Amino acid sequence: MQISDSTNHDGADLPVGSAGPPFRVLFEFDVSDIPAGKVITGASLDLTLAASNSSIGGKVCRLRRADWSETQATWTAYKTGSSWAAAGASDATNDVESPGSGNTACVSYAAPVATTGHAVLGGLGPLVRDAVDLRSGKLRLRIKQDTETAGGNWWRAYDSENTPVSVRPKLIVTLGP
Repeated sequence: MQISDSTNHDGADLPVGSAGPPFRVLFEFDVSDIPAGKVITGASLDLTLAASNSSIGGKVCRLRRADWSETQATWTAYKTGSSWAAAGASDATNDVESPGSGNTACVSYAAPVATTGHAVLGGLGPLVRDAVDLRSGKLRLRIKQDTETAGGNWWRAYDSENTPVSVRPKLIVTLGP
């Protein structure tokens, strides 16, 4: 789901960047069916872009808030009556992991290379491992561009309620022996 203002945008396409106010995307995936100790050789998020004019990459970071609500989260609140510590799920102590050097709870992604079609955000294996081992199999992510300038670069992906099913976001996890 996207967060960008005081409105919940559950069911809307997923913009990232800034076409006015900044846009960020939150995801939650259930990876509890991956056995503890199973080798994860890779993981990526496969998104289908509806549109893009972005030349800016960004970060996929683990969302710290386990109790955020997909149907209630906004730019200022992670659920009705409960504010993010900093707007946009920005606080590195309470809301989201810090994208600091060497932190495996954040992964950089390159700017989308196409205006439509697939964008793959890779390198998510450590985040999936963390979800399996420490987060009861819940992989919670926030996607944010490195630069969010009003009216600037942005991309928009189809969300999990779009049809056909083939355009919906997919977490792809590769397991070893």
